Amino acid sequence: MSIALETVLAKAGLRVSPGEFLGLVEDAARRLSPPNPNPAEYFSADQRETLTEVGLDLRPRRP
Repeated sequence: MSIALETVLAKAGLRVSPGEFLGLVEDAARRLSPPNPNPAEYFSADQRETLTEVGLDLRPRRP
């Protein structure tokens, strides 16, 4: 993937390595995501029940 990403970056005129680019994407994603997401909010009550029955932890993430 690194070579393909290098090609895309070069075609776009970006002078960053694939690693630097992915670091920038990761930083941007962190800024866009809520600081302590509550995964349970993404599901209906029935879905939450099913997911917890199979062992998933839907408690909010802590820092």
